[in-house]
Amino acid sequence: MNTPIARKLSVLTTGGTIFSELTPIGIMPVTGGRELMEIYAPRLLEGYGPCVEDLFRLDSTNMHYPEYRQVAEAVQKMVQEGYPSVTVAQGTDSMTYANGFLTVRLPFKNFHLGITGSMYRLSSGPDSDAHRNLEAALIAGSEWEKWLGTYNFVDNGDVLRASRSIETRPNKIVVVKGEMHAVPEKKAFMSVNYPVVARLRGSNGNRRIEFIQGSESLQAQFLSQQMERYEYFRELEDHFGSPVFLPHYTPVYIADLHPNFDPGEFDRAFKYYKVILIKATGTGGIFTTPKEKELLPKIKRHIERGGFVVIA
Repeated sequence: MNTPIARKLSVLTTGGTIFSELTPIGIMPVTGGRELMEIYAPRLLEGYGPCVEDLFRLDSTNMHYPEYRQVAEAVQKMVQEGYPSVTVAQGTDSMTYANGFLTVRLPFKNFHLGITGSMYRLSSGPDSDAHRNLEAALIAGSEWEKWLGTYNFVDNGDVLRASRSIETRPNKIVVVKGEMHAVPEKKAFMSVNYPVVARLRGSNGNRRIEFIQGSESLQAQFLSQQMERYEYFRELEDHFGSPVFLPHYTPVYIADLHPNFDPGEFDRAFKYYKVILIKATGTGGIFTTPKEKELLPKIKRHIERGGFVVIA
């Protein structure tokens, strides 16, 4: 691959492990994404020719609602400027939140949005999963018509639907000289109730994305549904404006119905929060013993007052 692909590819960097370096005070994102790619991944720059723009240099644990809103705004701006493919590079620790926010805030897309990160730094060498994940994202971006919607590029080159992707095993235990150590696990993510869609194959200079057996038909079905949704909502979008952002941030109270749960804990929540998310048992069950039944009338009153209660 000697010449850049004739596509407009955009990479927005936010920091995270993928674009961090080893410093005297630890691993931190201190250098720009393009500069790091010029040093450690020039083949990707030369082969795919992406526009690389730094939004932040943050550890992913410091990515919150204001930052993700800026990411969504930047993605929208790149699309409006004619980029059909945007890749957001960030840390893996909060990638699940990025998936949720960007999938909902940028719905029914007729463009490709990739979210990628890595367990090892781009600067740690060619064996780092950063190289394969980033290249998988760029390949999908160059074939964006096949990858409408939002995807994760993780696990050393796997392609997962972002709305189904979650980090479950960031570390593994290895024994060195009789001592146990926790080290990053390249296969850190899993796809929940949906198969891994595709995987990076081939060697340097001849990389490609291949569908996992049985996933190609699922992808075709998803793309058809994606475009149907886009066409259905486009008229509303043209009339009301892009449905990208909430007008303000609404605080959400999250409660876990653990076995020692006390319904009285909700008294303050119902008083000060409009939106309540209840993590219930099984597929949304609420306890029905006499003590826990006190919660049901409280939920009803909260809804009658204009509040929202989500049970999952």
